[in-house]
Amino acid sequence: QALAAAKLGVKRVLALDNDPIAVKVARANVRANQLSRRISVRLGSLPFRADTAHRRGTRPRAPTFDMVVANIIASVIQELAHPLIAALKPSGILIAGGIIAEKLDGVKITLEDAGSAISEVLSEGDWRTIVAKRRE
Repeated sequence: QALAAAKLGVKRVLALDNDPIAVKVARANVRANQLSRRISVRLGSLPFRADTAHRRGTRPRAPTFDMVVANIIASVIQELAHPLIAALKPSGILIAGGIIAEKLDGVKITLEDAGSAISEVLSEGDWRTIVAKRRE
């Protein structure tokens, strides 16, 4: 997903995974595609805290994004619903895939409760992908 985003013109991409092996493979793929200046691959999950310096006495703020893409199973999307929506800038877009059809309604309700409006649901076989927008 990160490679596709960069090749489609996204200037800066942050890719997160909680599996060290997946991170290692993703970094190798980024290098092989000569996209290291545009894609940063990190070990971690949401909520994500950037490694940026901050003024003394203040806490670092989590970065926000124009778009977040998550291709994980329904239960994890539901667990991360609030951090996923919080990671979006106002009116930012969430694309959440990896949802089996029978879990769709529960995921939609959870994402709406977390502060998003469902724009579209895409289907391929038994799999569903939700496109949602952060409510302002």
